[in-house]
Amino acid sequence: MLSKLVKEQISETPALSLMIAATIPFAFIQNMNAPEIIMILAVVLLFFGAKRLPELTRSVGKSIGEFKRAKDDIEHDVRSAIESGEAEAKKPRKSSEKVEASEPA
Repeated sequence: MLSKLVKEQISETPALSLMIAATIPFAFIQNMNAPEIIMILAVVLLFFGAKRLPELTRSVGKSIGEFKRAKDDIEHDVRSAIESGEAEAKKPRKSSEKVEASEPA
């Protein structure tokens, strides 16, 4: 369960909610110790063999790098959209433009 403060931060920042959504499936990794990691590596070595292991790790590294670049692009797009929205809000309005009155909640 996420605390109330974290839920508020998630609702305020869409980039943070994307990052948390991407890391929740891997939350179990923080409880792994050295024996579990060694066991997983041994099973991977048995499945793929010593010849294909460097190729596999290289492709995983490339995938992680591509994911990080995509995440950075999305964050940049979100930040620029927020900044452009703030810049538009700060622009002075012409007298001919009508300001829509919001209804009280």
